[in-house]
Amino acid sequence: MTLNANSLRAKLLSLLIVIQAPQVLANTGPEYLEFESEQSPISAAFFQYKLPFAEERHNKLHLRSYYFERDRDLAPDSQDWAGGGWFSVVTDYWDDRIKLGGTAYTSQKIYADDDKLDTGLLERGHNSFSGLSELYASLILGSTALQLGRYEINMPYINKSDTRMIPQTFEGASVTFNITPAWTVVSGVVSKIKPKNDSEFISLYEDANVDGDKNVKGIGSIYTGQNGSFAGLYYFDAPEFFDNTYLEVSKQYALGDSRSIQWGGQYTHQQAKGKKLGGDFSVDHFGTKVTWKSPAYSVSAAYTYYSETELLRSPWGSVPGYTSVMVKDFSRPGEHAGLIAMTWYLKAMGAPDIEANIKYVDGDTPDCGSQASPDQQETDITIQYKPAPEYLRGLSFRVRKAWVEQQHSCRGNDARDLEDIRLMLNYQLSF
Repeated sequence: MTLNANSLRAKLLSLLIVIQAPQVLANTGPEYLEFESEQSPISAAFFQYKLPFAEERHNKLHLRSYYFERDRDLAPDSQDWAGGGWFSVVTDYWDDRIKLGGTAYTSQKIYADDDKLDTGLLERGHNSFSGLSELYASLILGSTALQLGRYEINMPYINKSDTRMIPQTFEGASVTFNITPAWTVVSGVVSKIKPKNDSEFISLYEDANVDGDKNVKGIGSIYTGQNGSFAGLYYFDAPEFFDNTYLEVSKQYALGDSRSIQWGGQYTHQQAKGKKLGGDFSVDHFGTKVTWKSPAYSVSAAYTYYSETELLRSPWGSVPGYTSVMVKDFSRPGEHAGLIAMTWYLKAMGAPDIEANIKYVDGDTPDCGSQASPDQQETDITIQYKPAPEYLRGLSFRVRKAWVEQQHSCRGNDARDLEDIRLMLNYQLSF
């Protein structure tokens, strides 16, 4: 690695200088990928829709500083350091029915090595960028809400994918029905996307590198039972390209003394349709996960399998697989992957408010044949610190480290090892 101890101390000091105000951590990826929380891909997605529609107005200032370095074996390295964030304004409800919202963002270059590849923190060529990522209107009619414009979507396979400086957002319209307090249905249409390292909204098909300019239609539902149990389904149709069905169920078993076991199962089916603009393919994905959680720590184990036919498509967001981690999704054709993970909640042990997580994933793929690829392993370590004093509320610091090791398939010389280090400061102020 090019980041030695002295340069690391210098960068940490500089980070603290760049973000001088205290602040809350915004996820740098789907929450379920980072810590062993109760949220899962689909429950995290519907969480935003299950809030009371008449929630209070909250303007938000979110500052972020992000250092990213990736060292690759037998390939060019990547390195960037960016600072910026976003400012979101939401109006008060007019006539208790209508509100407007908008978000301006910026990602400014602090340091970049032009001899190294982009990291996604900045625009292509290590360039700073700014703009408007959200501009929307919401209409509330009883237990139904209509939203249209440009805003965040966080569903399986179509989501904000907040893994760099600026989350990606979408243009479209959606309708949310709270049928009962436990049962929510969402339907919508999406026409454009603003990628996380771009200042322009472009068509979904252009972003996916396929011909055409079609709107993607989706519908989903979740039913939440007692004790954190739920069942959810999400489907979207990309005309002449493919359709995607995602199903997930979860059941929690309380063990007393704030301890519990959570089981989850997931299934994805994708299939080309119409003109098959992205090629002719059909893919299935199965996953299961179990988490044992106590106030001081949690332990998880997961398994996923992706069918051997073709590569899973996810052009508009993060892959929701239980074994998707910091660098790799472990979603290649024919891949069997197993995960073990553990999180320590140091505050419960009388230490500072620190959470530490370690994950290990082992992926096995066909060694020979048309779908051959290297077997691989990834180890991730994440340490997150949120200062406890009230005057530092909203401030968080995160350090992440990843190692990926691969073994050659029978094709030979196709293994590519790499290392990641990511340093993040976040400060969120609501008012």
